[in-house]
Amino acid sequence: MIGGQRREMRVTPDLERMEAYRIPLNAIWKAIAGNNQRYAAGRISKDNAERIVEAGELLRNAEDLRAIVVGAAAGKPVFLRDVARVEDTGAEPSECVFHVERGAAEAAVTIAVAKRKGANAITVADGVLRKVELAKGHVLPGDVTLSISRQYGETAAEKSNELLQHMGIAVISVALLITLALGWRESLVVFAAVPVTLALTLTVFYLYGYTLNRITLFALIFSIGILVDDAIVVVENIVRHARLPENRERAFATVVVEAVNEVGNPTILATLTVVAAILPMAFVGGLMGPYMRPIPIGATAAMLFSIIVAFLVTPWAAVRLLEGHATTAHQDEREDLVTQMYRRYMDRLLHRPLWTGGFLMGVVVLLVGAMLLFPLG
Repeated sequence: MIGGQRREMRVTPDLERMEAYRIPLNAIWKAIAGNNQRYAAGRISKDNAERIVEAGELLRNAEDLRAIVVGAAAGKPVFLRDVARVEDTGAEPSECVFHVERGAAEAAVTIAVAKRKGANAITVADGVLRKVELAKGHVLPGDVTLSISRQYGETAAEKSNELLQHMGIAVISVALLITLALGWRESLVVFAAVPVTLALTLTVFYLYGYTLNRITLFALIFSIGILVDDAIVVVENIVRHARLPENRERAFATVVVEAVNEVGNPTILATLTVVAAILPMAFVGGLMGPYMRPIPIGATAAMLFSIIVAFLVTPWAAVRLLEGHATTAHQDEREDLVTQMYRRYMDRLLHRPLWTGGFLMGVVVLLVGAMLLFPLG
């Protein structure tokens, strides 16, 4: 709580009465401290229940404070009320809060509620607001105006929803690109690798104790673009082998195994290369190390799982979805539109000097332009 007047019980010793009863000042302090304590005395287990036993009592009000025995005089107890004045009052304000609305400033009190580690900020904020609504007119007087100055639960929900939306866009974009390049059946095979890999990555986050937040969601979005690489390589080679004339009469499952085996070693090597580039970021120290660690851990887990998925789930899905289609779709030996465009462009780029020189000049211009961003600010 920030601002407002905090409750305080104030003890003002009467020096003349203390001298008359021969009560020193430290006796008053020790008596107050000794009577304002509560201890755990033990536990009692009975009837399938456990009860905690506590000894002592905390001071609740000024009357409890006045009834404390601080000493003895002439064989009779001396109470705190006999040697001091006790007031249940407000403390001296140490900070002030003002609420400004339409140019008018009014005295206010700010109450900040923080969540525990691992709790959902959105759920906590909604629960607090429900409690506040129940307190209106009962705990909160009717003439007290309540306004929300900052709501992290709402901003957290907006950021999380935005990241989830971007994750969906990334998944759909990858699927559309694969559909354009390979075909819709092939895109379904690759698309099947996405939820499986993400589910395994989320399991790693759970076992590490990471919660779903902006950093972990960003790690998942970052992983989507690279986790489908292995599946794309495997599917593309399966389709290539299936379209070979010598494989059209063979069992499709056998062709799939041979195609996966052919690209197995380079796919593993390429994946481990990416892991070697990302994983060292997990060992960064300082303040940013723990904050950014979910990104390399999530991306590394996604890449390692993507190998497993590419060698297990992707071939299985290819047998289920591509058998009978990959072998007959191109028996007429005609190339698809994308391949025709690629061949036409690359033929000009490789065999026509004007195209080759223009392409190289374009690359140089882009490189120089990127380098000029630094000196030009």
